[in-house]
Amino acid sequence: MKKITYFLIAAAIFISAMTAQEIPPGVRYIKASDELNGKALKKLETIFCQNPIKLNTLFGSKVVCGPQPWLTLKKENPLKDMNITPANIFVPKSTGGAQKFEGALFQSKTEITAFCTSMEKYLEADGSAFKIRKPNSIELQIYWAMIPYDITEPIFVADNKNHKLLMHFLEDGETVLWIGDFNKMHIKN
Repeated sequence: MKKITYFLIAAAIFISAMTAQEIPPGVRYIKASDELNGKALKKLETIFCQNPIKLNTLFGSKVVCGPQPWLTLKKENPLKDMNITPANIFVPKSTGGAQKFEGALFQSKTEITAFCTSMEKYLEADGSAFKIRKPNSIELQIYWAMIPYDITEPIFVADNKNHKLLMHFLEDGETVLWIGDFNKMHIKN
């Protein structure tokens, strides 16, 4: 009986180590409770298993859209004719200075509704299934370079063959504050 107990404990530690999220050096990352992460995960799984995907319950009174997909969305109706607040993102270069990327800040119900409609069209183009997971080390480094605050959980990625949507929740585990598509983003050395 003792051997089985030790084996189960060792197996649990091994599995935990194999699935542990790697936090890159220098990134300030604050973990949340399993309960809060589970709540956010369940919400994303519910939303991203729908066909078509409906995002209207994902955002609160403000949401920041990262450079991708904003580059595409700003050209689409209904957003192209709206006066959306820019969310300029400055990413430091290893050679000095910074590179500027344009995101967007949606602050009114009308803007957020238009954003949801545009984002849903952006996502339905490929129609492949999404897997919800924690961000990997590279995704955390990219996001860290874009933001002026600590990364606090819940934070997840909805991943399929064409998208890697990083979503950073507020502390309620219900509302996404920041969303960006990291599919075409990488770190330059």
